[in-house]
Amino acid sequence: MLRTVFRRPSPAAILALLVLVVIAAPLADAAQDAVRGSNARAAAEKSKKVERARFADKAKFADNARRVRGYSVGFAPLPSRIVLTGPNGKLPKAVIPAGTQGPQGPQGPAGASGGFSQVRIVFQEGDAGLQGVSTATAACAANEKVTGGGHEIVYPVRAAGANIGPVEIRFSKPVVINAAAGTSGWSAQAVRIPNQFKAGAGGAVVVDTNPDKLVVVKAWAVCTSR
Repeated sequence: MLRTVFRRPSPAAILALLVLVVIAAPLADAAQDAVRGSNARAAAEKSKKVERARFADKAKFADNARRVRGYSVGFAPLPSRIVLTGPNGKLPKAVIPAGTQGPQGPQGPAGASGGFSQVRIVFQEGDAGLQGVSTATAACAANEKVTGGGHEIVYPVRAAGANIGPVEIRFSKPVVINAAAGTSGWSAQAVRIPNQFKAGAGGAVVVDTNPDKLVVVKAWAVCTSR
């Protein structure tokens, strides 16, 4: 019959085992730290790769920001470019093929004939303005329109050496005579400022107590009809 005999390890063996345990513990910690450091470096490298990928995506987006499905966009016509409309909402003429024309539209109504069929000059002499004012109005017919006019001083007539005093024209202009009837004409008004002094005997200057204030104006009107 066989018997199993267990021997107690010697003190030297126990001491050697303890030494191995003491030596192995730091090595195990170092190995674990190495694994952790390797994992940290791998994670940092992966983070850098992700960041580079994001930056590349952003750069690609910025490069394609002015493109539509790879085509450039702008206002000037260029090969493989999408042309935008201008501020008026229309495409520039440069992108429209030459000779392109739409169908002709219907003819519009005939316009009024140009020019005048009749031109007539009429005049009217004003009243004798004894108080130094004379007004005259030359009227066109109902079917006519005034297109011009003027005035003429009928009295006083300045003769050579005559001293009749100044005559002023207050207005000379086209006027509407009757708005309801549609008549128009030309009106003028003259004002005479007579001299209040005259030469007396021996070259003396005396006041003229009876100065001539009479003035007469004539208005002219150019009347036209179709």
